[in-house]
Amino acid sequence: MDPFENKDSDLYPYGLRLVKNRRYTEFYSDSKESRSEWISRLQKYCVLNNFFNDFNAICVLGKGNFAKVYKVVSKTTEKEYAAKIFEKQEVQKAAKFRKTIMSEIRIMRLLEHPYMMNLHQVYEGEQHIYLVFDIMKGGEMFGRVIQRKCYTEKNAAIVIKKLMETMKYLQKKGILHRDIKLENILLESEDDDCSIRLADFGLSMLMSEYDPKVRCGTPGYVAPEILKNQHYEYKSDIFSIGVVLFIL
Repeated sequence: MDPFENKDSDLYPYGLRLVKNRRYTEFYSDSKESRSEWISRLQKYCVLNNFFNDFNAICVLGKGNFAKVYKVVSKTTEKEYAAKIFEKQEVQKAAKFRKTIMSEIRIMRLLEHPYMMNLHQVYEGEQHIYLVFDIMKGGEMFGRVIQRKCYTEKNAAIVIKKLMETMKYLQKKGILHRDIKLENILLESEDDDCSIRLADFGLSMLMSEYDPKVRCGTPGYVAPEILKNQHYEYKSDIFSIGVVLFIL
C-alpha cells in the first residue's frame, strides 16, 4: 500500500496504490484526510513497506529464537506500540515456524477486542518482517502471579470474566485459541493486576479448517480430550481457563 500525490489532477490529487504480484490498483481522493481514513482502515489487511518511515525504535523489550520485540513510537501520532521483528532468513529456514507466523497474521486480522492483543500493521522489508501490536507494559501474568503468590478472589473473578468474554467473542468468530496459559495472558499496566490481554495466536485455528486429531497446547493446560486423541472444540479453551483460575 503506497500513498502518493497525483499532480495531474486538481479534483483528486491524493492517491493510494495497492500492489500485489507486480499488479496494482489505484484509488484517488480529494483530500488528505479522506485518504488517511482509507489508509487507517486498510493498513491492518495489507503488507506495508518502509517500517522505519512510520516508526522510531526505542528499546528492546524481549528476545526469542526467531524474533526481537521492540518498543516503538509512531512518527505521526507519537503513540507507543510493540513491534515483533523477525529475520526473514531465519524464518525461511523453518517451514513450521513460517506456517505459524502466517497463521497468526491471518487469524489476528479477523480479530479486534479490548481483552485481546490487537494486530495493527504488518510490514515486510528486504531482510525483516515487522508485526505491530499493542504495547503491554505489565508483562506476562505468569510473572505477576509469582510476584503476588496468588490473586485475591475479587481480582481472579475479574480476570476470568474478561477471559470468558473473550472466549464468547472467539466462538462467534469460529476460532479456537488452543494455547491459553498464564504466559499468553499479558498485562497492560504494572499497577493493575486485571488489565489483561490474551496473546499469542500462533496455534489458533478456524473451526471450519482445523483437524481434531492434531494435538497442541501446553502440558498442564491441555484439556483431557486432546490428550486422549478425541474430538475437541471450544470447551478445550474453557478447560485451559479453568486451569488459569485454579492457579490464581
